[in-house]
Amino acid sequence: MIQFESIHLLWLLLPLLPFLGYWYRRSYADLSPRRAVLALVLRTLSLALVVLAQVPLMALSNWLSRKPIKRGITRRNQAWAKAQGFLVECLTAIRTVKTQNFATQARWQWLQRYRRFSSEDFQLERLQVVAREFRSAIPMLSRLALMMVGAVLAIQGGTTVGAIFVFMILGGQLANSMLQVASVSDQYQDARAAMDSLADVLGAKPEDSLASSTMLPLPAIAGRIVACEQDGSSVVKVGTLDARRDFTDVRDVVRAYRSLMTDGHAGEVYNVCSGHDRSIRDVADILVGLSTADITLETDPALVRPVDLSVLRGDNTKISDCTGWSPTIPIEQTLEDLLGFWRSQRSKRQGAQT
Repeated sequence: MIQFESIHLLWLLLPLLPFLGYWYRRSYADLSPRRAVLALVLRTLSLALVVLAQVPLMALSNWLSRKPIKRGITRRNQAWAKAQGFLVECLTAIRTVKTQNFATQARWQWLQRYRRFSSEDFQLERLQVVAREFRSAIPMLSRLALMMVGAVLAIQGGTTVGAIFVFMILGGQLANSMLQVASVSDQYQDARAAMDSLADVLGAKPEDSLASSTMLPLPAIAGRIVACEQDGSSVVKVGTLDARRDFTDVRDVVRAYRSLMTDGHAGEVYNVCSGHDRSIRDVADILVGLSTADITLETDPALVRPVDLSVLRGDNTKISDCTGWSPTIPIEQTLEDLLGFWRSQRSKRQGAQT
């Protein structure tokens, strides 16, 4: 089949042979500029091949460097996002950071993330410079090969010095065009990586989206447990469980606000808190024990906060001495009522959907 197609192709080219031979025999001065260039290519095919060899070499260079550069851009953008995200978290909670003596630790953690970004940026810049220098070396090697091949042909009488200069000019124009295409390709990769990073940010699920669009971070575990009860799943994704926090029932908080309205002093600062800290792991274990399903907690790195204080506990001595207020609702009742709230919310939502 291949032999038949080759014979058929030669048969189609036979009528063109006299036409090509006509151009091959004519003088360059008798032809138009475009036809003269075509005749020059046909008469010195070896020089034309040397010039055209830049195209596949440049394409191969772009293809080999495309994926490593794309990975480098992605790693650099991710490192930058982590460093800036950590900085924003620290600045947002600057009061808490200062009161908990977390400033020094936060500074070192941010420096570690910024060093990571600087390292990725340097490696990316080095890779891009190597790729650009390699692409720039291809035209220079092509000109060197063109001069060597042209010199051999000129000695043998196969070409002229003028033809060599013409091919050098054509090769330079071709190289400039290929380098411009490579530059546009690099810019496209930068833009593509930036759009991918933006898509990751826009497509990221909110922290409270696993159970309810109105859920706060603290009751998120309860909402996910209720979702597992109704969906039949057994794994609940959680963030950091080792942190310790001061939990107070919202009904006790309302009582504290009412007592401050009657017995508090204007302009004073009061801490509304229980005065005791519990680990989030203990709270999660209580929620799992109150659940009607067999639940397993699994840490999800996406839910781990960049800035997370190990212990956050308040002192309610002032409000207690001033108003006599103290929390009365135990944590177990708070968590049981919390599960009941999310069960009723999901039931209402499912009823509205049906």
